[in-house]
Amino acid sequence: MLWQSAWKQGSGEGIAKNKMVAQSQDKLMEVYNDTTFAPNAWLKDQDVSLDVV
Repeated sequence: MLWQSAWKQGSGEGIAKNKMVAQSQDKLMEVYNDTTFAPNAWLKDQDVSLDVV
């Protein structure tokens, strides 16, 4: 679900096919080890409105 949302939010359908290339394991490890990438947090600590319009 995270990646589907990112694809939609980032207009993935508009990215040229030649720009989509496999990434090395080292590059992926850089992303996943970055603590600012998709940080975790307790739901109770989130400021989220559940109002339905």
